Amino acid sequence: MINQECLAAVVHSRTHVAGICAFTSDAKVEYFLEEIPQSYREEEEDQLGLPSASAALSLWAPKWVYASEVNLLLQDEMVVRYNGFPAQNKLIKQSNFEF
Repeated sequence: MINQECLAAVVHSRTHVAGICAFTSDAKVEYFLEEIPQSYREEEEDQLGLPSASAALSLWAPKWVYASEVNLLLQDEMVVRYNGFPAQNKLIKQSNFEF
């Protein structure tokens, strides 16, 4: 059984998004730096968190399938807390993650 642990961090500015991921069992690090399209640059900077996180997920999700643990650090707290239902606009309670 593969015991892969991953640590990834994603940050963004108004013009760029950058991410880095460390794969512990492979002793390997991958990164990306992408320019944000002009159409997104007109958005408020706090609206860029979800597209930035999506960029990292689309790149590394296939490699995370067999990971026993993935830690994803994001710049935008609301993306971390948001449950993905825009119509309801609810925040996930921290108690949901306590075991």
